[in-house]
This record gives sequence, structure tokens and C-alpha cells, in this order.
Amino acid sequence: MATRGASRLDWCLRRVGASGDWLLLEAGTQVTIGRGLDLTYQLVSKTCPLMISRKHCVFQQNAEGQWTVKDNKSLNGVWLNKQRLDPSKAYPITEGDRIQLGVPLENKETAEYEYEVIKEEWDKIRPFLAQRNDQGKAKSLKTKRKFSMEASETCGSEGPSNSRSKRDRVSCDSEPLGKPWGRVEEAKQLMEKMDVKQPSPGPSEEDRGPLCSSPVYSEKAVPVPHKDQKGSGLAQSWTGLEMLRKTLLNIMKLKVKVQEKQTAVLNVKQKRRKCAQKEILAMEQELQELQDQLCVEQEHQQQQVEELKRTFSEEHQKLEGAKWQHGEETLKEQLAQVLQEHRALMEELSRSKKDFEEIIRAKNKELEETKEEKEKVRAQKEEVLNQMNEVLENELQCTICSEHFIEAVTLNCAHSFCSYCINEWTKRKVECPICRQEIKSKTRSLVLDNCIDRMVEKLDVEMKEHRLTLIRERKGERETECERVRVPLRWALGRRGRTEPPAPALRLFSPKMKRRTEPEFGSPQKKQKKKIEDLGLTLSSTSDDETQFSNHTTQESSSSSSGSDSENDEKRPVFSNEFKQDSLVEGTSSRYSMYNSVSQKLMAKMGFREGEGLGKYGQGRKDIVEASSQKGRRGFGLTLKGFDGELNIDWQDEPEPSAYEEVDWCLECTTEIPDAQELKEWMTVGKRKMVIEDETEFCSEEILRNVLQCKSVFDELDGEEMRRARTRSNPYEMIRGVFFLNRAAMKMANMDHVFDYMFTNPKDFHGRPLIKERDAELLYFADVCAGPGGFSEYVLWRRKWHAKGFGMTLKGPNDFKLEDFYSASSELFEPYYGEGGIDGDGDITRPENITAFRNFVLDNTDHKGVHFLMADGGFSVEGQENLQEILSKQLMLCQFLTALSIVRTGGHFVCKTFDLFTPFSVGLIYLLYCCFERVCIFKPVTSRPANSERYVICKGLKLGIDDVRDYLFMVNIRLNQLRNTDVDVNLVVPLNVIKGDQDFYDYIVHSNESHCKVQIKALAKIRAFVQDTTLIEPRQAEIRKECLQLWGIPDQARVAPSSSDPKSKFFELIQGTDIDTFSYKPTPLNPSTLEKIRQVLDYRCMVAGSEQKFLLGLGKSQIYTWDGRQSDRWTKLDLKTELPRDTLLSVEIVHELKGEGKAQRKISAIHILDVLVLNGNDVRKQHFNQRIQLAEKFVKAVSKPSRPDMNPIRVKEVYRLEEMEKIFVRLEMKIIKSSGGIPRLSYTGRDDRHFVPTGLYIIRTVNDPWTMAYSKNSKRKFFFNKMTKAATYDLPSESIAPFHICHYSRLFWEWGEGVKVHDSQKRQDPEKLSKEDVLSFIQAHYP
Repeated sequence: MATRGASRLDWCLRRVGASGDWLLLEAGTQVTIGRGLDLTYQLVSKTCPLMISRKHCVFQQNAEGQWTVKDNKSLNGVWLNKQRLDPSKAYPITEGDRIQLGVPLENKETAEYEYEVIKEEWDKIRPFLAQRNDQGKAKSLKTKRKFSMEASETCGSEGPSNSRSKRDRVSCDSEPLGKPWGRVEEAKQLMEKMDVKQPSPGPSEEDRGPLCSSPVYSEKAVPVPHKDQKGSGLAQSWTGLEMLRKTLLNIMKLKVKVQEKQTAVLNVKQKRRKCAQKEILAMEQELQELQDQLCVEQEHQQQQVEELKRTFSEEHQKLEGAKWQHGEETLKEQLAQVLQEHRALMEELSRSKKDFEEIIRAKNKELEETKEEKEKVRAQKEEVLNQMNEVLENELQCTICSEHFIEAVTLNCAHSFCSYCINEWTKRKVECPICRQEIKSKTRSLVLDNCIDRMVEKLDVEMKEHRLTLIRERKGERETECERVRVPLRWALGRRGRTEPPAPALRLFSPKMKRRTEPEFGSPQKKQKKKIEDLGLTLSSTSDDETQFSNHTTQESSSSSSGSDSENDEKRPVFSNEFKQDSLVEGTSSRYSMYNSVSQKLMAKMGFREGEGLGKYGQGRKDIVEASSQKGRRGFGLTLKGFDGELNIDWQDEPEPSAYEEVDWCLECTTEIPDAQELKEWMTVGKRKMVIEDETEFCSEEILRNVLQCKSVFDELDGEEMRRARTRSNPYEMIRGVFFLNRAAMKMANMDHVFDYMFTNPKDFHGRPLIKERDAELLYFADVCAGPGGFSEYVLWRRKWHAKGFGMTLKGPNDFKLEDFYSASSELFEPYYGEGGIDGDGDITRPENITAFRNFVLDNTDHKGVHFLMADGGFSVEGQENLQEILSKQLMLCQFLTALSIVRTGGHFVCKTFDLFTPFSVGLIYLLYCCFERVCIFKPVTSRPANSERYVICKGLKLGIDDVRDYLFMVNIRLNQLRNTDVDVNLVVPLNVIKGDQDFYDYIVHSNESHCKVQIKALAKIRAFVQDTTLIEPRQAEIRKECLQLWGIPDQARVAPSSSDPKSKFFELIQGTDIDTFSYKPTPLNPSTLEKIRQVLDYRCMVAGSEQKFLLGLGKSQIYTWDGRQSDRWTKLDLKTELPRDTLLSVEIVHELKGEGKAQRKISAIHILDVLVLNGNDVRKQHFNQRIQLAEKFVKAVSKPSRPDMNPIRVKEVYRLEEMEKIFVRLEMKIIKSSGGIPRLSYTGRDDRHFVPTGLYIIRTVNDPWTMAYSKNSKRKFFFNKMTKAATYDLPSESIAPFHICHYSRLFWEWGEGVKVHDSQKRQDPEKLSKEDVLSFIQAHYP
């Protein structure tokens, strides 16, 4: 390049924002750029080492001589003029182009390496050029360097470069801080070279000759002094060598620190949440300090290398004539030492490489998780919007206008309406439209208004504009009416006889001109009568009032026209000739005199002039927009697509809505359950079918065609229009969710009542309840595919803590919303998501999830299964509504399979289905028909009649259904295998088998046709309500009231449980009981009080593990403790557990132990001594034995086997006093971790966990003056009244000792020092009771 002519122009990449580091594009060569070694230019980012790839890009000339740039599949890309280049594709570049390597960092606006393509003279660009990375290497290959100790140490730290210039370039600025791979490769090359260079054990004289004569060290040997020579120069050289080695180690450590600090800075910058700027700057400052320190160390090392070189040179001159044969052994030792050090360095670099690979893998995994979390957040946002829409639709709508509340008003009966709507309603009736109570007060609800406004802000623009339009209409209606033309009464009465058709009305741009017909006047005559009365009132009213009713006068004139006039003609204003002349606005002609003065004034204000367009330059429209001929609040010229034809379906002959429903059970199956051999031949696989129009095996062709036709009418209809019409047309729409989570809860309440509460209160064949609240067994149920959990909330509300639920649903936005269970305690419900437990995905179509859920349920129900299972699975099929049955086939199969897997014999099953036209769906119903005693396909009134939803109700699971379960399991596996293919499972039961059972076939056909007929009429009804927005179901409020009363559901609003402090809640639960009762301490059991337990049969006993406390549960983890002293406060329990709200217990917090020695584990557990209130149920007056039994039942209900991280809750084991010896059998001496190796007394419970006992509680369970005795004649226990001398075998209610008696009269036998209760204990205090003393006393007084 030194021979270039001064006038020659060269291509160059000028670095933007820098006065150096320009990159020359030398003609005829290939220019490679990256952070690797074998490249033309090496670029290493100081702030982000991985920003530039190893071989980032390539510049070369094409056949025409034009320079091109190619992205070599780099990580962060190459950008040409702000456009990212496709990898491995050459793009031509021209002068002035901008080339960017990598991307800007978060806190930077531009990338670190950004260049401009220039073409300039050589002399002008030469001072700014960056040093090429390949020149020094090429130069070093031409000459051999002699190996020395200096070179070996330098290679160990810097790499295998043979260039002296590379060693000289070692500095803070040029050192690649992020190249662990390069150093590993360099170290490998160094090891290969050193293995080749190691001298053989016995060199010949010819080999040794050159060593002595060479003035410098060769690559084959290193000169060392004579073995016996101990000069000061040798010592100095050796000392320098040691210092050099230490310096190199220091450099390596500093490099590791720099790498770690760089990785830390990169991690901080790559976090999803932005780190504080100060923290980033501090870390960058620390990185800069380490780099500076590294530079100093490298300079110091360079000086030592130079010094050592001079020392070696001097030593070499002194020992030039000495003999070297005695130094071979020393040479080998030194070389071996160097090799060993470099091997160690290689291992360290290899470990660094592995660590760096782990970091990269961790970062990749973190990026994947970040993407998944973003998807989850997006899905959650969509779910929140859907829930907001549902809440707005179901809970925040005025039942009068079916719109969201506007200026909400709450009546004295707690129902809310729009202020405008209820004012109009009270003009007719002074009673609530829903509950029919007399309206005594109206209160503005600003909370509802603010809530709706905030929720509407998150919705689409259409709904916002619609709401603003309604608000403007209602606020401006009075002003608009006042501005209308005043028509004298005599003129109005004189125009009543007009017979010509009225002139068309003008729909203005202002929404205030919209009007809605009053629904209370059914005929034109009544409207006319009402308007005349209103006109009569204007004679004595103010001018504003007179104007207000003038519009009614104009409508009145058209109401007397011929019957052929449409309803729209009623609203068109008509004016006399006198009025036309008086009301014309300047700039308008008689062509527009048909419109009233208000219309003309508004037109004039907008700048309208006849023949001219609107706008500053007259560029707008010239013609007036006529009003739409359709009814309702809709925009100009709105045409509803698909509503131009006629359905020819009479929906008005539908039956009168009623709260009472009939059940149509299918006849009992008389055939045997198919076995495995028969089922093996039933499954049929064929071509995947995605049409429903030809499925006429179980429904007539005409009915199927009508259903599909009615559905298709709404394909292009706006969703909001559809929802409003559906809300107004459904007589059961106002039932909604009441105080439950959603409508699903009311569906379950509806079906539970219709089927005689067979789910929440199952009965035997004689009608007797199978589960009573006093029994120890819980009502077990399962809820699958039913997020957010409305079904479960109803069941738990109905049964409270006497039920235990298990649930599995797909994780994500539609997961169980347990925190929204306002009416029931979600602590009684345990979600389990299949394989992985609480960390699973909940996908019911995965066979391993079904198996895991089945095992979990059986393990926690004594291997019996649940009493009933509810399934409410479904997913969005928007745009494919007619194919909903086909798309949901696997979901329905898996729900049926889960039921056959976990429902106990005699249990029940309810599952949502859709259309049942295909043989696949009907085949699944047939299998249920074979496996259950009775089957019914039922559509509750709470399910909207226009949809395809229905429920299959199965009663009484039979024995011997294992083969059917295994068959469905196999079909599900086959469906998974055929997913995303053109093949599918089309039949699970052959058609000839289904049709062979005539009773079942007839039932399915009748069910399909009857449901379809109802659906067709409902769809036609919605269509009519869409077209006529004045139509409304008048009995919605009345039907709602009837249904809630019939189903036993209180008519209450959904309100979140109020939070209260523990002290207030405690006084609320004890209901005026003397608080001193809770401060009583037990009476110590000693020789003087032993006589108190003379009546042995009256007492029970339990082992104590710590101090007794009271536990108050306020829901979830809001749990508080109190020791009974009035001076002490309730304190938050520092344990991870959950209790239902309104729960009050007497407990101990015991440190349980499991195992011995180093493997011993300690966990804090709650031991229940007694119960007072369980989930709001006061049980203090029940017998102690009954309370303990209820406590065990309660613990089963709230336990969470899937959550081993939670602290357990257990019930103390209760013994009869005469059985006290059983306690001593379970006492052992064990070594506790904290006992210092000394065995301590330990009591082992039922689950092999043991704890250190503190004593024994003795509780009296019989109330004075009653006592228990034993009859030797009848050999039975009986109750005896010591005052009246009455005796009975039955338990007298007055003999039951309530909680406060048990708590007050209890005794405590402390097992402290000097009390011998175990045979290994030797010391016994004579003043204290021993085991033998108490047992002998009990034996003496036991009857």
C-alpha cells in the first residue's frame, strides 16, 4: 500500500462519530469483519462483547467490480440504510450508503459500529485507517521465531500468535474482553506446538551442537545453566521467571473478573424490567476499573518480559562455552513444569468455556420464558377484556333499556337502574321493575358510574361512541324538544284530518334528534289520546313546555292517516303553509321547507346553502342525508346484512315462560356393558370430515337445514347488536349470576333443583340422603374443564365445608378464579393440573394428565372416587359455529373418559355438550347410556335458548365399566396420533349397534328435534328483536323472581366479603359469650386433684405438645392466634396454611419431627384440640365426641395434599380415660437434633410423625349433674342424674357438655422433670404423679 499513487481513489468505510478506525476496502481482495481472529478487521465491542459475531460480514467486489456487502448469518444483523439485510445474500453498495453492524443498546440511540461508504484519495484516508488483523499474522508466517520461556508464558495468556507485534499490542484497548472461545483455541494450538517441541530424552551430539553455538534460543530447546553452577545471574533469572509466572496468573485472574463483570452488566441490561441507571453506571465503572488494572498488569508483565530477556541474554553470553550435557534433566523438568502449567491453564479455560455455554443456554431459556410470559400476559389481557364485557353485559346493565348504567340510581330495594329509565318507569308504576317493591327512595350511585366509565375506556371505540351518544341523547332531549317548532293547538287540531302522506323527516348530524317510541302505548289510538292530553297541558304551561309538546302534535297529525302508512311515518313532521313561510331560514328555498325550523337552523349553522357543498371550499356533500327507515338508535343508512330476506318462522307461538321444567329420561339400558373383545372392533378410522349439513341420521333434514339457516343469518351481524337483541328476547336473561361468579353457577343451581338435588344431596333408592352433615364422610366432587369455577362455587355454597372439590382445567386466562369465590370458601377446593400437579398444564386431552388426575383423586377419596363430576368444557369457535360439534369431539370424549375414571360406583355425572348430529357424538352418549343407570339430555332455562348448548345428565354409575374406560382411553390416544392429519376417528360405536337399540335411537332423534325446534324459534325471535329495537320480553323480572324462589337462591347482589379485624370478628362469632371463659387455665392434675377423675367414663384425654391457643380464620392465609388473655392481642399466624373464613378453633402449634439423626426433619403443624365455629357454623353446643368428629371432617376438607409446602393441620388423637395405657405404648425415647445427643421423650402419632409431649389434657365430656355408669346386668353404659336419680341409655341433651364446660373443667397432667411416664426414665419426684399412680387410680375406679 506504500506504493499507491497519490491520485488514486480508494473505497473506505468511514466510522460515523469517530476520527479513526476507518476500514479500507482494498481492491481485488475480500474484506472480512468480525470479532474472530482470522479476519481482515477484528471488532470487539467494549460494552457488549457478543454484539459483533465471529465472522459478522464480508465485503467483496462482484463481476462488474462493484463492492457488495453480505451478512454472514450474524446474530444482530447488518443494516444497509436502516434496512436489515437477508443473511448470505450480497447487496451492492454505493458511495454515501450507511452500514450498521449490530443494533443500538437500550440506552443508546445509535449502534456502536456504524460506517459511511466513501471513495477518497489514499493520502487523505491513510491517517485514519484501522490496523488490519491479518497483516501481522501473514508477516509472522514468513520468519520463524525461536522458542523461549518468554514466548511460552506470553502464549499461555495471549494465545498462539507467533507475531511479536501481537504481543506488543497487548493493552486495555485492544484486548478482546469477551473471547473465551479464542483463548481456548489458542491454548489448544499452544499445547500442540509444545508437544512437538519437547526434546527427546537422549539427544545426539549433533543435536546439542547448535544449542551452544546459537546466539539466540531456538524453537527446539531452552538454554539452562549448568546443574552445579549457582551464580547470582542464574538466581536472578529464576527469580524473574517466577515473577513473570505470578504476573501471568494475576493477569488471568483479572481477565476472569473482567469477563464476570461484563456478563453481570449484560445480564442487568437484558432484564425485562429496567434496572436503575445508577446501578448500571456503577457496574460499568467497576468494569472500567478492572480493565485499567488489567492494562497496568499487562504493562508490568511486558516490562518483566523485557527484563527477563535481557537477563537471559546476559546469562547466555556468560555460559556460551559451558557444557550443556549435564543440564538435560533440568531442561526436562522445566519443560515438564511449563507443560503442566499450561495444561492447568487449558483445563481452566475449558471450564470457563463450559460456564460461558451454561450462561448462554440460561439466557436462551430466559428469552423463551420471556416470550411465553408475554403471550400469557396478552392472553390474560384478552381474558380481562372478555370478563369486563361479561360483567358489563350481565351485572352492569339496566334491565329497562338493556344498556349499561347511565347516571345509575339505586332504589331502596338495592336494585339499580338508569336515572332516565327509572324516572320514565315511575310515571307508570311506583314499584321496582324487578322485585315489585314500592319505590320509597332513589340514591345516585357514583361508584357504579365511575366503574362503568373506567371499564368502557378499555373497550372498543364503537362501544365508547355508542355510550357517548346515549348520554348526549338523554341529557339533551329536553333541550332539543324545547327548540322544536311551536305549533298552536288550534293548528294541530285543524291538521288532524290530513290524509296525504307526511313529508320525509331529516336525520340531522346531532344525536339529539334521535327519538325512541314509548313502549307503554300499544296502539296509535292510545298514542293519539296521550298526545292530546299532553297538548291540553300546554295551554297552562310556560313557553318552554309548550315547545316541548309541539313535536307530539306533528306526530299526531300523521297518526290519523291510512292504515297503509308505516310506523316510520308517525315520526315525520308535517307543517302548514303558514308555518313554512315563517320558519324558512335565509339561504334555503321552498325545496327544503318540508323540514322544521330547528332542522333549518342547524343546517344554516353548518354552513349549508342550496346548491353548495359543505366545507370551507364547498367540497362537502350537497344533498341532505335522509333519516334511516329502521327503528332504534342506529347511524345513517345502516343496513343489516342478511336481514333482507324472510325466515317464514312463527316465533310468537312459543310456550309461556315458566320456572317449572320437565325431565325426559331415556329408558333404562337393557343390554350388557360391552366388553373389551367387542369394543376392539368398534372404532372406525376414515377421512376427516368438516361438514355438518349431511348429518341426518339422528335429525330430519328439514330441521337441520332450518337450524343452519337461522344461525347463518347472524354471521355478519355486529356482536353488540346480537347481544342486545338476545338480552331483550330471552325471558330468563335477568337471572344471570346473582351473587355467584358467573352464569354457570346458576345453571348448576337450576339443574340441581330440577333433578331433585341429586348432586348436592345424593339419595339412595329409598330416597334417604347418602351423606348427612353429622356423618364423618365428605361430599366429594370434581370439576373439570370448568374454569373459572362457577359450578364449584355453587356446590360449596350449598354444602359449605361438608364438601371437598377437586378440579382440573387448562392453565392460563381461563384458569380457576378461586380468589373470586365470594359466596363460598375456595379453601375447600383443590386444583390439580394432571402430570406435574400444581405445575401441570391441565390439558385434559393428554392421556398422562387424565391418569395423574385419576390417581390423585382416588388417593384422596379412600380409592372410592367422587360422588359426582361436573364438566363444562368449551372453547371459542367464532366463525365456525356450525362445526362446533365436530371441533369439540375430543374434548367431549376426554370429559366422558374422566368421569368413568374417577366417579365412584353409584355416582353421577353432568357434562355440557353441543349439537348431537354426528355418529361420533351419539356413540359417546350411547357408551354413557350403557355405563349408567339412567341418562338424560337436558337444556336448563338458564341456558340461552338460541345456542346449541345442552347437558347430558348421568345417574348411578354401574359396576364393570373398566373395559369401556380403557377403550375411550385408547380412542383418545388415537385421536392425538391423528391430529393435524387428513384422517380422523369417525365412529366409536357402529351405526348398526346404535340403531339396533330402538329405545335409545328414538330418544336421541326426539331430543335433537325438540331442542332444534326451540332453538329455531329462539333464533327467529332474536332476528325480530334485532330488526325492531322496541320489542322486549315483559316478564323477565317476574320470571327471575319465580326461579330464584323455586331454586332456593336468595335474591342478593354479588358483593365481595368485607374485611374485618380479628377482634371484631371474634366477638361476632362468640355471640355474647363471656370472654372470661376463654382465659381459664386447666387445673393441674396432682395427688390432691386426682379425685376429680373418679367418674372415669365421663372423661377423655389427649397428649399435649405446646401451649393451647385460639385460632381465628378470616379466609385464605388470614389466620390469627390469641392465647386467651384479655391483655394480649390477636397476632398473625406465621405459618403457610389456609382456613375458610369465620372459623374459630382451639389449637396447639406443635413442632413435629420425622426421622432420626441427620435426616431428621422438623415442621410446624397445627393440632386441633377443640372446635367452636367451622366456616360460620357454631358447633360449641354439640357433644365433645361430635365436635372432634366434625374437626376431622373439616381437616379433610381443607387439606391440600398437592401442596407439601403448606403446614399441615391435624386433629389430636382422643382416648377414653380408661384407655390411657395406649398412650404410654406410643411413648419412646428418641434423640432430637436440639437435644445434644441425649434421648428425649417422644410421642408418635398416626402418620409416623413424632413430637416432644409436654403433658396430658383430661377433658370432662358429661355435664353435671349427669354422669356415666356401667350396668353389669345389661352390660351397657347408661347416663345417671345424680340429683333426680333418673337413668337412661339414650344420651340426654342436657348431659352434653358444651365447649365452655369442657374448656373450664379440663385438667392438665404436666410431664415435666421428676414425672416418670416411660420405663427408661429413672428419676421420680414423690410429690408428683407417675404413670403407675394414675393407671392404678383409673383401674380402681373403672366399673
